[in-house]
Amino acid sequence: MKKIAFIFPGQGAQSVGMGKDIYEAFDTAKNVYETADKVLGYSISDICFNGPEEELKQTINTQPAILTTSLACLEVLRKEINMEPAAVAGHSLGEYGALYTAGVLSLEWDINRGLDKDENAELIENLLKKLDIHKLINDILNCTQFGFQPLEIMW
Repeated sequence: MKKIAFIFPGQGAQSVGMGKDIYEAFDTAKNVYETADKVLGYSISDICFNGPEEELKQTINTQPAILTTSLACLEVLRKEINMEPAAVAGHSLGEYGALYTAGVLSLEWDINRGLDKDENAELIENLLKKLDIHKLINDILNCTQFGFQPLEIMW
């Protein structure tokens, strides 16, 4: 069996309409978006699906939009396809998706608290030390030795 790694995107990967297809196709994804809307107290799903782009580009919306979409995709892969990664990583904001996938953070914490990087920087730094993130990154960079196949995810 081939091993697979999930890599979560950071800010800048957003686009109006992202996630709408999986939201409409899978209740699993819909549940993630509904949880995010409830936790945030506003409809991040509407901003993801309909914009406008200027609103989506605002950091206060971009970060929860990317994270929610990433976690919705993850949950579809897990629950609908029964796919689990052998390793996870994330670029910048994507570290929260990776930590959630690894079971370190809950969905609600990730969406609500995980986006305040300054407030949670020390906590995340301690968690990353426990996870030996430098070794993990080195392993991912050398992933072919573990039998990983390159995976390209397009939004």
